[in-house]
Amino acid sequence: MGAKDQIYRFCVGREGAARSAVYRFWARATASGRSDVYLAMRGMGEEFKLSVHDDRCHIAISKQAAKEIALEDRFLQTWARQLEIVDGAERAFRLVLPTSELHTERPLGDDTEGVEWIAPAGRGATVDIGVMMGTAPPDATSAFRLASGKDTWLRIRRIRIVGTEFWAGVEAQKRDMLTREPSWRLGEFAIAGESTRASVGFQPKGGPVGLVEVNLRAAGGLAGL
Repeated sequence: MGAKDQIYRFCVGREGAARSAVYRFWARATASGRSDVYLAMRGMGEEFKLSVHDDRCHIAISKQAAKEIALEDRFLQTWARQLEIVDGAERAFRLVLPTSELHTERPLGDDTEGVEWIAPAGRGATVDIGVMMGTAPPDATSAFRLASGKDTWLRIRRIRIVGTEFWAGVEAQKRDMLTREPSWRLGEFAIAGESTRASVGFQPKGGPVGLVEVNLRAAGGLAGL
């Protein structure tokens, strides 16, 4: 990472209790005078990450990772910017962290320095985190000023996603990942991360791509949502 990176690390849950993976959200100034924005699960930053650029976004794995699994195109999903406007700002990406998928495997131990703890949602609900672009509100979480003069920040909500179609699709990919080896398990653009934690992709009609964190030890755990 460069000296000009602006970094925010966060985890949904409570220290010593059920939690999500740790994520890193950062903005990087480039030699060409622009700023790129990234989001990645801890330990996967250079191998699997979301990137937000001036005109497009993509989810990609590294060249080396693509080579290891014989994947011709390392860009798992690419989409145009400005697909969705929420409260006057662009939502470029969503990260969904269901309470049912939080667990205590692999305690963080002493590796909590600089990690912001975000309270989980209630039973049957999710923490929904949007990567936003525009003018950050005064109470914005992790707001970074970009070279363009705009801001990027995380919009955090606790919601209940109703209906069965969304969760049925996520659960199907989750089950599919359990049957795949090696540790890079791809189901569309789902990929294993921190041990038994993984990310499953989705894209609602007319909206940006998102990822749902799932617990591969709890197949069927999403059924209660």
